Amino acid sequence: MALRPCLKCGRPSPRSRCSRACGSPSQRLTNEDKGLGRAHVKLRTQCIGTWVRTHGWVCPGYKRDPHPVGEGLLTADHIYPRSTHPHLAHDITNYSVLCQPCNSHKGDRQPEAKDMD
Repeated sequence: MALRPCLKCGRPSPRSRCSRACGSPSQRLTNEDKGLGRAHVKLRTQCIGTWVRTHGWVCPGYKRDPHPVGEGLLTADHIYPRSTHPHLAHDITNYSVLCQPCNSHKGDRQPEAKDMD
C-alpha cells in the first residue's frame, strides 16, 4: 500500500490521518485549515458558473468523453493538486470543472505533458 502524507501532521501514513491522535474528531482539520474555506467556495462558484453558462451541465470528462450531468452535479477540480502545489490553491487558473465521479477518478493526479498541448 502506498503511503501518503497525513492531512494533519504530514507524516507518511497508509490512511488520510496517521494515528488515532491525528484522526480523532477533536483534532480533525476544518475546511478552512485545508484551504477549502470562503475563498475556495467563491472561486468554485465562479468556475462552475462560467462553465455552465458556456457549456451547460456537461462534464468535460477525465480520460473519457464529455457527458451530460444533472443540474448541480459539477465540481471544481484543482488542475494541479493542493497537496503538491499549495501556492495555486486559490488561483482561478488552477481550477477546472469535472463531475464527482471524474474528479474522484482523477484524484491527486497532475496533468500529463500530452494534456497540456
